[in-house]
Amino acid sequence: MFTVDFRDEIAKEDNIDSFSVTLCARESLSVLQSFVDHYQLAGAEQIFLYIDDEKDVSDAVAAALAPYAFVTVQGCDEAFWKEAYPDERVPSLPQKQQVLYSRAIGLNTSDWLFFCDADEFIVGDRPIGKALAQVSDDILGVRLMNSEAVWGPGDDIGQPYGCSYERLSFGVSRQVKSRKKRFLRAVFAMLVYGRDWREMIKGIAGHSMGKHFLRRGVHPERMNSHFSFIAGTRIPYLPQDIRMQHNWRVVHFDAISFGRWQEKWQGRLSGSTNTGRIGASRVAQLDATRRAFQNGKPQRLFRRFYVLNRWQQFVLMRFGLLKRLHN
Repeated sequence: MFTVDFRDEIAKEDNIDSFSVTLCARESLSVLQSFVDHYQLAGAEQIFLYIDDEKDVSDAVAAALAPYAFVTVQGCDEAFWKEAYPDERVPSLPQKQQVLYSRAIGLNTSDWLFFCDADEFIVGDRPIGKALAQVSDDILGVRLMNSEAVWGPGDDIGQPYGCSYERLSFGVSRQVKSRKKRFLRAVFAMLVYGRDWREMIKGIAGHSMGKHFLRRGVHPERMNSHFSFIAGTRIPYLPQDIRMQHNWRVVHFDAISFGRWQEKWQGRLSGSTNTGRIGASRVAQLDATRRAFQNGKPQRLFRRFYVLNRWQQFVLMRFGLLKRLHN
C-alpha cells in the first residue's frame, strides 16, 4: 500500500538480495490482505503467516489467500499451543514468536528473513534487497528503524490506514545518553504531549525498537520480533549510510483505525492476549486505556495518543520528528 511495484526492478537487478517475511497474527482478513499485497509488491519471495486463532479462522484465511502461491498459512489454535507449551494456560506473545520464528527460519530459502507484525510495512524508494546486498557478509542480521503512522487534524480515524503522517521516535533523530539529555528529552515530551508524556515511548505510542532481518539459516541464541542476539550481542541497525540512500524504514500502524485499536486493547485488558513483560510506558498506557474504557471515553484517549493537534503538528515538524506519509 505504500510501495510502488518493485517486482520488475528486482527481476532486472543483478546485485540484489532476496527476502521473505514471517509473522504471527490475529487480525482480520482485510488487514492480512493489505499486508500480503504490500509485500508482494515489495518483492518478498515467501510469506510465512502463522494465524494465532481457532482452526476455522485459520482455515478461512488459508482459503482466502490460496491464490497467493508465495504465502504459506499455518493455523495455531489452542491445541497447537498446548502441545508447544503444556504448562502454560496462555503462552505469552514472545513465547509464541520463539516457536514460530524457529520454524520459519528452517523453511526460509531466501537470502534474508524479515520478522514483523501485520501492521508493519517496509517502505523505501528502491527495493529493500538493494540495501541488504550492501550489508557486509560478516553481519548476520540487521534492524530497521520504525516510524509510527498517526492522524493529523481533519483525518478520519475510522478509516483504516487513513493516517497522513509518520511520527518519529525522539531516539531516532538524536542520541540520548547523558542524564542531562534524558532530562531534556523528558521536558520536550512534556511540552509536546502534556499529561500524556509518560505514556509515550520516546515520543510515540507504539514501540521504537524497529524490526529485523536475519540471513538465511541463522539461528540466534534468543530473539523477538524486534531484534536477535548472536554471539551474545544484539544485532545492529542497518548502517546509516545505506539506510539514508533510499529512505528505508518500517512504518508501524500501532492503531490501524479507531475500531481496530479498541479491539486490540480489549484483548489485552481481558487477558485473551498475553503480551508478556512490557515496559513502563506500555504499563501506563494499559492503565490509562483501562480507565478510558471504564469511563466510556476510549475515543478521547485514542485521539490524545494518535491524533495530532495543531501545536504537536507544528513542534514535531519543526524538530524533524514528523513527516507526511505518502500512501
